[in-house]
Amino acid sequence: MKHRSQLFFLAILGAALLCLTFSGCATGTQQTSELEDPEQPATEDTTELAAPAAAPAPARTARPAAATRQPAPAPAAAPAPAVRAVSLPPGTPVAVVTSSPISTKTHKTGDVFEASLDRDIVDGNRVVARRGALVTGIVAESDPGGRVKGVASLSLKLTRLTLDDGQEVSIVTDAYGVQAKTSVKKDATKVGIGAGIGAAIGAIAGGGKGAAIGAGVGGAAGTGAALATHGNPAEVASETPITFELTAPLEASIR
Repeated sequence: MKHRSQLFFLAILGAALLCLTFSGCATGTQQTSELEDPEQPATEDTTELAAPAAAPAPARTARPAAATRQPAPAPAAAPAPAVRAVSLPPGTPVAVVTSSPISTKTHKTGDVFEASLDRDIVDGNRVVARRGALVTGIVAESDPGGRVKGVASLSLKLTRLTLDDGQEVSIVTDAYGVQAKTSVKKDATKVGIGAGIGAAIGAIAGGGKGAAIGAGVGGAAGTGAALATHGNPAEVASETPITFELTAPLEASIR
C-alpha cells in the first residue's frame, strides 16, 4: 500500500513537471512572437530612429587655369587724309588786307610785309585758302623820290599763301604800286619865299638894283632848299584792301 502511494506521488510530480515544462515553452514562444511582430519589423524601427543621411556634397567645379594675359591690341591707325591736287591758273585774284602800314619812310626794297586773305580762294567746289589766312609779300621797290622832278613810289608783290590745310606755298603775283602826292606846289612856295626874303635884303643894302640881285640870290637859295628836301612818302595804310592777280599757275596738293 505504501509502495503504491509513492508511485502515485511520483506520477503526479512527473505530470506537474511536464505541465510546467510545456507552459514555459509556450511562454517563450509567445515572447519571441511579440518581439518579432511582422507588422513592426526591427529594420523599420531602426530606419525611423536613424538620422537622415546627409545630402551628397556638390561636386566642386574645377576653376579654369588662368588665361595668359595678352597685350592689348594696338589701336588701328587712322586712315590717311585724302589728298587732292589743285591748280589755279594765272589771272586768279588774290584779295588781301594789309596788316600794318607800309611806307617809303619805313620800308626798303626787299622788306617783307604781311596781310590776311580777304576772300576765300576756291578751285571748283574745293576751298584752297580761306578768308583770314596769312599772306606774305615783299616790297618790290621803295623809291623815296622827293625831288622836284619826281615823287616817292612804292611797289608791292605777294610771295607766299597759307592754304586750307595749313601749309604755305609760294605764289607769283603782279605788282601793286602807289605814288606819293606831288610836292610841286610846296616846292614852288619854298622858292617864292626865298626870293622875297632875298629881295628885301637887297633893297635895304643897295636900293632897286640891290633888290633885283637879292631876289635872284634868294630864289636860288629857295630852289636849293626845295631840291634838298624829300617830298611826301608813298604809303599804304594798315587794313588797306588790295587785289593782286597770279601771274604764274599755283599747283598744290591739299589734304
